[in-house]
Amino acid sequence: MIFAFLLIFTISILLLYSLRKIKRAYVPLELLLTFFTTSYLCQNTYYKLFSPYERLIIADSGWAKINVKLFYGVIVPVLLIGVLYLAKSKKSISFYISAIMWVSFIVLCEKIFLAIGILETKKVSNH
Repeated sequence: MIFAFLLIFTISILLLYSLRKIKRAYVPLELLLTFFTTSYLCQNTYYKLFSPYERLIIADSGWAKINVKLFYGVIVPVLLIGVLYLAKSKKSISFYISAIMWVSFIVLCEKIFLAIGILETKKVSNH
């Protein structure tokens, strides 16, 4: 789990650094509101993991909780801001492809988190 933490932390830092390039396309207030909105949406998903009625739960390890907080608090919102940046561009096909890739990335990461023990499920089969 420490390797996963280092990987997620490195990706978070790189993505936050990439915001410097994206912020030129946004008005500062627009970027602030976009980050608040995307952060809220992603944190809403994060808090659903604590619900006793959901299929996925966070492992009891402190490293697992830090990894999930970084993933849903930094990586997912910054990637969504990147997708919205492509939506502002003239190329609509790249927006659709990046939106599909964003959703696929989240699903893939959740599967990886399940495989390495950051997320757990109480069900035998996870459809």
